[in-house]
Amino acid sequence: RKHTRPSVDYDGEIFIYAGQRLQFSEMQRDQMRKKIAADTKGHYTYSKDMISGAFVLVNEYDVAKEELLEHTQKMMTTKGFKWPAPRDPGTFTKPDKPMSQSRVDELSEPWEEGVLFRGLDTRS
Repeated sequence: RKHTRPSVDYDGEIFIYAGQRLQFSEMQRDQMRKKIAADTKGHYTYSKDMISGAFVLVNEYDVAKEELLEHTQKMMTTKGFKWPAPRDPGTFTKPDKPMSQSRVDELSEPWEEGVLFRGLDTRS
């Protein structure tokens, strides 16, 4: 029995080289997957002696693409993934934690340079 190559009904652009997504052989495999998936009584393999070379009924490229999309979406927020998150420039001078009242009082006092080292000769 002579096997004929299945024709692909596709209106768009098809390439005959490399591992392109629009490669003609990929279009043929997709058509075969649909045909084989409809047959629930048969098991299709690439080898007539071994069952281990089974024809894959899913497109590995689409599965990998979907897994990558799901993995990426787990890390993304609605604003995207930026770490550290950008801050408003007005918050740069504000402390991260609120200051205690004693610290506010201490900072409101005038600063005198060298008060802590008064009476010490700092020159050698």
